[in-house]
Amino acid sequence: MSGEEPTSISGQFDAENASGEERRAYQKGYGDYKASREAEAVSVLREPYDPPAGQERAYGAGWETAKKEDDDEDALLAAILPIINL
Repeated sequence: MSGEEPTSISGQFDAENASGEERRAYQKGYGDYKASREAEAVSVLREPYDPPAGQERAYGAGWETAKKEDDDEDALLAAILPIINL
């Protein structure tokens, strides 16, 4: 699955009760997504989706959580920018 973004899995993964290894994979997925967004802004080439072997589910849940946060922020900005620019 390396190199492919996850399907919707965050609802199937309980990050709060994850084991240490799962928790690290979740945090890596979250961090890698955020880093991939920063890389897009500065046009840096990198393989952004790179889950640890055996931890694809936890990593994908972290990736998906970070993506949802960014999507929500983008939607909010799209809604308020026209108001600010009046």
